[in-house]
Amino acid sequence: MANQKDIWDALSSGLGREWMALRDVYSVLGRVMGLSDSEMGPRWKRNVRNVLQRRKASGEVEWDGSGKYRLTARVDKAAE
Repeated sequence: MANQKDIWDALSSGLGREWMALRDVYSVLGRVMGLSDSEMGPRWKRNVRNVLQRRKASGEVEWDGSGKYRLTARVDKAAE
């Protein structure tokens, strides 16, 4: 099972500045992390949501209120 740092590393490389539905976030993360659909069960998805919420609170992820997420400019600047 991936830890929060692994999930964030995958999120920050797979999620961009465009709004992305949560189901698409799961798909992108699965590809980035090399996981099959069977490995992305309810526990894994809960962990992803927890990381998104934590990073939302710190200002690194934005949520549109209807299930879409994107990275903030703050993360873009950290990558430079």
